[in-house]
Amino acid sequence: MRYCWIGLGMLLTAMLWSEFVIDEPGSGGGSTTPVSRPVFSGGSGGFAIDMLGTVNTFESLGRGTFSGKVVLYENGGFGFRFQVGIFDVLDIGISEGIENVIGVGNPEFFIPGAYAKLQIIKNLSRFNWAVGFDTFGYGRRSLVVNENGTKDMLYGFYSVMGWKYPGFGSDDYLVIGMRVPLLPATMRRWEALSLVGGVSVHLGRYFFLSATVEHVYFAQEYWNRVLPTLLVGFMPSENFELQVLFEYLSEANAFHRSLIFGYKARF
Repeated sequence: MRYCWIGLGMLLTAMLWSEFVIDEPGSGGGSTTPVSRPVFSGGSGGFAIDMLGTVNTFESLGRGTFSGKVVLYENGGFGFRFQVGIFDVLDIGISEGIENVIGVGNPEFFIPGAYAKLQIIKNLSRFNWAVGFDTFGYGRRSLVVNENGTKDMLYGFYSVMGWKYPGFGSDDYLVIGMRVPLLPATMRRWEALSLVGGVSVHLGRYFFLSATVEHVYFAQEYWNRVLPTLLVGFMPSENFELQVLFEYLSEANAFHRSLIFGYKARF
């Protein structure tokens, strides 16, 4: 029940914060001329990127915008997420990962997880900060094997902050953050806190490269979960995106490939 109160608290906070979100003040000495809002929050700096692979950035979708993503990952896995911007600073949605959809073995389903992102600081001298709730990726690094052999996906709270800076044809991102697991209950302890980070470099307006790292745990028992990733992104318009991920799995000494397809539009 307390998680319902947490969700309600985030909703009420967003309703108030949408009026008082810390934003970079505009120029023009007290002018009250209305400023047109871009379709998505990338503006003249290019298209906004709300996720680098499976690492959340601080970007929100914006009010009246929805986004859907499909993730194809190791062992025939299939993930999807659907997000809606209900305020300029608050997104909500749902995400799910299904193991062994394609290939040998029976599909493994998990309880769909809630998604939320609340942007607290927006473009304050290019600095941004957001908090939220989400899955911690897809595939073996995001799974916890229980004593009885069953598996659960990692869900929890996260906080990400960083900067947008001018790149080659579009703004780029530097993101650092922390994840606090909530589910499954066995990971609900201080030793299971982990760090994430990512950086992007655009090659023109539509292509970008990125490097991310996830599951950097403080506890030595989880050090084998560290997941560095290289990715190539293509955004031909503000509506479509494709990301190809090369995730390094240390136990296999090899890169695993994943695909992310995304669509975004206003309603």
